[in-house]
Amino acid sequence: MHGTHHFCTLVTALALSSPTQALTLSSPAFEDGETIPNVFTYSLGAQCSGANQSPPLVISQVPAGTRSLAITVHDPDGGNWLHWKVWNIAPTVTALAANAAASGSFAQATNDVGSVGYCGPWPPTPTHRLIFTLHALNQTLSGEACGSQL
Repeated sequence: MHGTHHFCTLVTALALSSPTQALTLSSPAFEDGETIPNVFTYSLGAQCSGANQSPPLVISQVPAGTRSLAITVHDPDGGNWLHWKVWNIAPTVTALAANAAASGSFAQATNDVGSVGYCGPWPPTPTHRLIFTLHALNQTLSGEACGSQL
């Protein structure tokens, strides 16, 4: 990765009033706090040479009453860049395959690069964090998920 590190943090959030389970998000491609593999980074000259694929994710312990799931991915060290926002993932989904952004059956927002779907990291400084947050929602959204809904 040409000396650039992309540390990933997997976070869960609940939007249900009385969750009884511990919603969990993980990835078989990297551990929480580890460097994201190059294939999941953006391709941008000497900074990174990834394939810009969304990483595989595993979802577990979805609380009862969940109507849909949403995932946000942002870089708090790079101006809070939005790398991916997806919503209306069925609560029965237990995994998203690598590159699910290219073929996912869920809604996706325009990222901060200006394209719809996933945009891998390519930070200009040695270390950046990429925060993956899974949201359990008590509704299916009719439009783009906004901050008050996540």
